[in-house]
Amino acid sequence: MSLWIERAAMRTRRERLRRRTEELLETAQAGLEPCDLSLLVEGEGGAVFLTTASDWSLDRLLRERGAQAGWRIRRRGGEVRIEGRWGGDCCRLRAPALRLNPDRPRAGSGRILPAA
Repeated sequence: MSLWIERAAMRTRRERLRRRTEELLETAQAGLEPCDLSLLVEGEGGAVFLTTASDWSLDRLLRERGAQAGWRIRRRGGEVRIEGRWGGDCCRLRAPALRLNPDRPRAGSGRILPAA
């Protein structure tokens, strides 16, 4: 595979990771309760595995399950933090929790900030 094709594939994967992470962040913002979830996408078939309150790092969960991609979602103290990993790429975002009813549509989401 040429270097150009490899770089284009990496750029596409990073863009998809960021987009998925932003979508999950917007969904998590609307929740009402504190949470600590890990969402893993396993292999080519895309099977989804969801776990709560793991003390393992996201990297370790991905290795243990043989997952292709994963996200750690934490909502507490009025803030939502999310870390997404796909291959060697990582995306971390944070935003205020909106404390809205998740069943009601909203006009827009809060400001998304890179995680510190």
